[in-house]
Amino acid sequence: MGGLFGLAGNAIIASDIRVKENVSLLSIRPDGLGVYAFDYKGGPSGQVGLMAQEVEQVYPVAALTIGDVKHINCLTSENGLGPAEVDIGGRQVGADADMRAAPTRR
Repeated sequence: MGGLFGLAGNAIIASDIRVKENVSLLSIRPDGLGVYAFDYKGGPSGQVGLMAQEVEQVYPVAALTIGDVKHINCLTSENGLGPAEVDIGGRQVGADADMRAAPTRR
């Protein structure tokens, strides 16, 4: 479970703490949101991103629930998150990112 899919032209990411395991805090953004390393339960490992429960407290418009799983709409311009708001090791990543891929050059 988890990952990224498009809904009405926006990126919606399953970012609920309940769909993640092996979670460890990497840093805290200036807006107070934690940036975490984690694996999706039964899915991809080596991810870095935010927790929907925290995003919901800071940017309520960015959080939505599909079924009973919280998601983040990371591309809605009015939510304050933006598609590339986290800088991890020289790589800009959005709400949740697969860190196994090759780093983006700047």
